[in-house]
Amino acid sequence: LAWYGQSAHFEGNPRAGRNSAEEARDVADEIGDRFISRAGRWALAWVEMVGGDLASAVEQFRAVGADAARDRDATWVHATLFNATQALCHLGDIDAARICADAVREAAGAMRGSSGDTVGQIRG
Repeated sequence: LAWYGQSAHFEGNPRAGRNSAEEARDVADEIGDRFISRAGRWALAWVEMVGGDLASAVEQFRAVGADAARDRDATWVHATLFNATQALCHLGDIDAARICADAVREAAGAMRGSSGDTVGQIRG
């Protein structure tokens, strides 16, 4: 459900994507699966970002990232900081994007790869 929350947008059905992401979050919260709850919340933030509500997306990405950091969940710390960096760039807040990019690089650690390379380019 969480992944469909993101991919439905590419299929031309953003409403279904939002509904799926909300359902993923709600079901995960009911059963106590914090990782999948973060996935649903991330997908909701992603829908906001690609839908043009960048400020809301940044706020949501940061909230999911803070929750992930408390649980030492490197996957969602990295993903949310990376996407917040993208949204900040689109908002034109380059200073905040660079600060966020530095945090992504720290969070990436051994997760170096395409995301790390992209963030390196953003940072300059």
